[in-house]
Amino acid sequence: NDPNNFQECIIGCATGANGNPQNCRDQCYDDPICMEKCMRSIRAISTCEFAQGNLKAACGTPVLNRATGFWQQTVKVTNVTPSTTMRNTGYVLDSLAAGWKLLNGDGVTADLLPAASPYKNLGELAPGASATFVLQFSRTGTLALGYINRVVTSEGR
Repeated sequence: NDPNNFQECIIGCATGANGNPQNCRDQCYDDPICMEKCMRSIRAISTCEFAQGNLKAACGTPVLNRATGFWQQTVKVTNVTPSTTMRNTGYVLDSLAAGWKLLNGDGVTADLLPAASPYKNLGELAPGASATFVLQFSRTGTLALGYINRVVTSEGR
């Protein structure tokens, strides 16, 4: 067991950088604590997929931008309808894990429940169009990034 790899595994698992169970096994050396943390972060990331009605979202793995010191996650939202333009589209992060803050959001929900969820405005999405954007987070503490995402189309947030 290489202690440097073990530490990298813990960091990778805590941030979600290990994207599948094989990554966990390769880096955790069957350590049960490391494996549990790694698998928990994989489950948190996998819940980022969203599909409801005419909209779907897919998220990338959160990564640390060493130049800024902030965490980044790329998200792609797609209007899957062949003929309907989706207006006032927004990406909402409900139940954002404690210690994480969305830095480049456009506000927090007030009209849409649950209240105080950060969101990012995406504007209008034409039929078949996608919006790809980067969420930027600050982090305090050791919890893995996690949130329940939803895509909404309403004026009031």
